[in-house]
Amino acid sequence: MDNLPPDVQQRLQALQEAKLAADARKAAALAKAAEAAASPEAIVAQATRELDAAERDAAAAERQLVDDAAYTAACAKHGGEDRVARVRTQMGAILIRPMEPAEVDNATKRESAQKDDLAKELVARDEIRKLVIHPSQERFAQIVQTYPLLWNTLGRARDALIKGLEEQAGKDGAR
Repeated sequence: MDNLPPDVQQRLQALQEAKLAADARKAAALAKAAEAAASPEAIVAQATRELDAAERDAAAAERQLVDDAAYTAACAKHGGEDRVARVRTQMGAILIRPMEPAEVDNATKRESAQKDDLAKELVARDEIRKLVIHPSQERFAQIVQTYPLLWNTLGRARDALIKGLEEQAGKDGAR
């Protein structure tokens, strides 16, 4: 450094001092951050976040057990897995039973009597509501309010059950 011109030496010295000052500020900031992270408030906040996550996981596991038990019972009551539709959501599963032939006829008549698409959609939703066997109607309303596009999935599930029953009836009639 001695062989550099004096003005360059001064600038270099000033830069070194600025770097040392910046390093000191950085070290102080890191120490303050470490101290804040170890503060009782930070520890409580972290523990609260972990507890909330554990509670959400426990609730989801419990909901899954209840949903699985309801599905098993519904399958036993309605004649097997191909006679119960299960639509899973983050808020829990929705189980729908198959429609009886008379219910299909009545629903078709109600829907075809409607003049516009919105009225037909509302009739279809009403018919789906009647088929829900799990969860409760109140919980079902919360789920479809949270996931309004779920109505399409539920309609397809209902239609698949109807088609399965019609195919089964055709096979039974052919015997």
